Amino acid sequence: MNDDIVDVRTREVDPKNNGLISLNWNIYYLYLASIILPFIPVLGYLSFVLFVVAFIIDLVKKTDSTGTWLESHFSWRIRSSIWYIAWIVLTLPGFLLGLPLLLFGIVINPLWIPVGIWFAYRVVRGMIALNEKKLLPV
Repeated sequence: MNDDIVDVRTREVDPKNNGLISLNWNIYYLYLASIILPFIPVLGYLSFVLFVVAFIIDLVKKTDSTGTWLESHFSWRIRSSIWYIAWIVLTLPGFLLGLPLLLFGIVINPLWIPVGIWFAYRVVRGMIALNEKKLLPV
């Protein structure tokens, strides 16, 4: 009867990785909130603050993930953020030239729509990969 007993050992989870996984989720949530908030009129300006906070956390905490599979997530978000900022800055003249549109209540640069969609895609793809504990292309 004792032959039926199976020794089941739990797989130990590295506490460092566990904390980094939670941190990654929180950073992805900050980026996601920075994408969604501009659509809420009162909270739109908070979007920039959340983006900057998430970006700074990414830069500061990236070294903690060195040598883990989570390092690819930090690199992915940092690269995505830098490209996002670059595209926003490059398309800023289009917004400044379109300032007369403010008279009609249009406050967005039409060129920012595909840039925002691209950044949202990068954030969601990263979240899916994190959920599946997968690496992202570096």
